[in-house]
Amino acid sequence: MSRRTYKYFRGPMHGFIEVDECFLKIIDSPFFQRLRRIKQLAFTDLVFHGAEHSRFEHSLGTYYLAGIITERAMPE
Repeated sequence: MSRRTYKYFRGPMHGFIEVDECFLKIIDSPFFQRLRRIKQLAFTDLVFHGAEHSRFEHSLGTYYLAGIITERAMPE
């Protein structure tokens, strides 16, 4: 039996997001890591200091929600 490894990311909206090793390869790629530098809310952080969301965090949240939808649509 193979042992799966997981990594946890903390998202601002969803708390801790568990990521499987298969998706970790995608997240660790340079193309995905570039999303850390792109702001999701443009210049909103200049007015609201707590609004510092990046495309990276947004993509992790999308991954999390897609996992929930898949679990509910295809129960085991």
